[in-house]
Amino acid sequence: MKKTFLIVLMFCLNVINAQSIEKEKVMQSKEYLEFKHNFIEYYTSDLFFKKELINQEFKKKSRLKILHSNEKDFLTWLEKNLDNTDFKSKEEAIELRREFDNLFDLNQSASEKIFKDQMTLEKKYSKHIISDLVDNDIYKELKPKQLELIKKWKLE
Repeated sequence: MKKTFLIVLMFCLNVINAQSIEKEKVMQSKEYLEFKHNFIEYYTSDLFFKKELINQEFKKKSRLKILHSNEKDFLTWLEKNLDNTDFKSKEEAIELRREFDNLFDLNQSASEKIFKDQMTLEKKYSKHIISDLVDNDIYKELKPKQLELIKKWKLE
């Protein structure tokens, strides 16, 4: 029984050591370093935070928790609910929504590239390793930068 336990323990330690070595290899790879740089750059960009600020302002003024998915639904809703919002006019609401939509589209292409790059790394190395690195390496560096920017942009 002890012998079996020791064999299993040795096997587990080998697997953990191999994963650690593989993780170090990934962290030093050009693809990962470029991905990490792009990830942090995007999630600390003015583009990202401006979209978040406009989204926050829109939700606050409209009193909606989520935006209507398309402009037609939004305009129909606005016609019926303008008096229940904090918008000064229909035009203000429409302009803010269009500004959000434009920023959303710009952000969409940037975030899609990051997602695509992450999937490429996951295929090459493993989903487990890349997810772990995103959670414990990238976010560790990203979080303090974002907290500073949240203060700068006055986001709630």
